[in-house]
Amino acid sequence: MILKQSPSLKRYFSEVLDQAWEEALMEVREDYPQIEFPDLWKFSLNVDVLLSEKFCLEFC
Repeated sequence: MILKQSPSLKRYFSEVLDQAWEEALMEVREDYPQIEFPDLWKFSLNVDVLLSEKFCLEFC
């Protein structure tokens, strides 16, 4: 994975996560209007945790 090969990208990833979440929300809400997705990212912002943990919202 690119982040493992270039550790300096970890900081950039953290900086753009909020914007990426907002863009993903717009798309997924169109495809799944019956599901309420959280407006804000509620999981860890630690890149290592994000790359190693399985995440599930309430509906999983």
